[in-house]
Amino acid sequence: MEISDLNLELYLIRHATPAEKVDHWSSPTTPLNEFGLSQAEKIGRFLANQKFNTIITSPYKRATQTTKSIAKYNKSVLPREEPWLSEINLGEWTGRHKDVIKSQMPVSLKRLLDEGYDERGPLVANLMMLDRNFKFPKGESLQEFWNRVIKGFSKTLDQFKGEKKQKICLVGHGGSFTVIVLKLIGKSFFDQFFPLFMFEKANYTKIRIKKGKMYFLLMNPIKL
Repeated sequence: MEISDLNLELYLIRHATPAEKVDHWSSPTTPLNEFGLSQAEKIGRFLANQKFNTIITSPYKRATQTTKSIAKYNKSVLPREEPWLSEINLGEWTGRHKDVIKSQMPVSLKRLLDEGYDERGPLVANLMMLDRNFKFPKGESLQEFWNRVIKGFSKTLDQFKGEKKQKICLVGHGGSFTVIVLKLIGKSFFDQFFPLFMFEKANYTKIRIKKGKMYFLLMNPIKL
C-alpha cells in the first residue's frame, strides 16, 4: 500500500451502539438501539462542518444507520456501501448466544468471553494476539479478514493518488479499523507484536496522510 502520493484526512468512525440481544453476538442486520440512535445523531452534529469529499460505509445495518446521521449534515456527498469495510464474518456464530459460542471455542480463546474483551480493544485484535490461525466456523479466518480489508482499503486509497487534499470518512467496525491502522503504521499480519487500539462506539479517529507520512491527530475525542 503506497501513500507517497496521497494528501488526505481520514476519519475512521465506529458505528454507534447496536441493539444486541442480551449475551448474544450481533449480526449484519442488527440495528442501533435507542441510545445508539442518539449517539449517531450526536456524532453527526459534531462532524457537521467537516465537508467530507467521500463517505464510505460498511453495509452492516448498525453502520449504515450511523452513516445516515452523518450524511444528514453532509448533504453534498452521497454515501456508498463497500463490503470490504464489513466486520469479520462470524459464520455460524452470527447472532448466537455467548454460552453456545464458548462451548465451541478452542480453550485458548474461551477467556475472551469469560473475562470480556470490550475494555481491551476489538474482538479481532484480541483474537490475533491469542490465536493468529483462528477461523470462525463457516466464516472468515483472521488472515482472510485482514487480506479483504487491506485489499479494499488500498484500492480505495488509489482513487485519491495525486489529488488535492481530500477529506475521507469511513464508517465501520473495530475489527476493520484495527486492520487499517495496523497497516498504516507498517505492521503485517505475521508480526509477532503490535499495539492495541480502542475505537469507541460512535466516536472517531482522525489521521493525516501527506507526503508519505501518517499522523494521528485525534482519537475518541467525543465525550459521550
